[in-house]
Amino acid sequence: MELVNVMKALGEPTRLRITMLLLDKTLCGYNIEHVLDLSQTNVSRHIAKLKQAGIVAEEKSGQRCHFSISPEFRNGYAPVYQFLMEQRATDEGQYKLDEICYQSYDECGCEDPNCTCHVNKEA
Repeated sequence: MELVNVMKALGEPTRLRITMLLLDKTLCGYNIEHVLDLSQTNVSRHIAKLKQAGIVAEEKSGQRCHFSISPEFRNGYAPVYQFLMEQRATDEGQYKLDEICYQSYDECGCEDPNCTCHVNKEA
């Protein structure tokens, strides 16, 4: 995981939105599509770049994929990770709107009985 690849990946607005959304949760692609109002193709393309940079990890569950921040990014780039967490906590713009949309989204709709999209959701 090279710094230049991490920064390139985070330098694209949609990839940064996906990263900010995943900072403290695991989501399936369907949920990311819904919250960010993006097509499956668009989400897949951006997730692929985030995975190549080592920022996002993927776990398959049945026919669905669940995504989270990789432990390598969280630990290897701890200051960057912490900075992103702080930015999201104080943001009054798009990242806050994305988090509100996620919090108001009751079901991920992925129909996977093992789906973990709701695990870290606050009640």
